[in-house]
Amino acid sequence: TCGVSVPLATCFGWDELVEFTERRAHEANVALPTPFFVDDVSLIGAESGQDEEKDMQLERAFFEAFPTRGDLVHWELFGEHDRCPIASLSHEEIDRYARDLSWLKDRLVERVEALRTLLLTPLSTTRLVYVHCEHGMDRTGEMIGAYQMRFMGKSYRDVVAFNDHVGTRPMQAENKCAMQWYCLWLQRQGVTSVGDCGLDASTRDEQRTPRAYLDANRPRA
Repeated sequence: TCGVSVPLATCFGWDELVEFTERRAHEANVALPTPFFVDDVSLIGAESGQDEEKDMQLERAFFEAFPTRGDLVHWELFGEHDRCPIASLSHEEIDRYARDLSWLKDRLVERVEALRTLLLTPLSTTRLVYVHCEHGMDRTGEMIGAYQMRFMGKSYRDVVAFNDHVGTRPMQAENKCAMQWYCLWLQRQGVTSVGDCGLDASTRDEQRTPRAYLDANRPRA
């Protein structure tokens, strides 16, 4: 049992992570130099339950025991609940909230920039930035989707379609909403590639009733 008969640091799936990364690099015809240093950007947290708290302990113990292999970056994400669905708000409210996202608990504005800094900061060895949550669809989709809109020229609809394609179900409503607020903030910074942020009246995918929207976007059993 991890933490009892087996040290926590040895319970982290390092070998599985390396094997998966090498396999995906091979599939993409990318030469992956070794050794590499892993920035483990973990989006999980204690507020999501005991299982995630245990996983955080495993990650923390591993990188404390093996600091030359990587570093843990902990950015717990929650999504946005209170100001959703955005289509239920007035144009004035949307504009007011979108101009300054300091209220957004997930701090996407600063964290997307910090993620960019991680990727561009040179090391003496190869840097691998590993962004993850528990299932790789909701919080990971939110963070990576925000990054793609900011630095890769993707539209909001592009990243939603991609997240839904690679996942086993649509994104959870609260993570999709946080990403949508970030899209609206980018619009107000002059970024036109994000498109309509899903708010085109003729094709919007939200319901105007907040509860109906949240219920319709809950994970499927």
